Amino acid sequence: MLLSGKLCKFVSVVENRSIKKASEQMNVTASAISQGISSLEKELGMKLIKKIVVA
Repeated sequence: MLLSGKLCKFVSVVENRSIKKASEQMNVTASAISQGISSLEKELGMKLIKKIVVA
């Protein structure tokens, strides 16, 4: 995936404060958002988002 697509996913998650909300806004699955961010983190060599599970 192109870097710009990964950055768009990351920005959407930050703006929405939620992977689920970002996925709904971008019309993709939450899994696609997570995979894009994970790939971006690997490329940059750092964690970008602290994932918190809400029960």
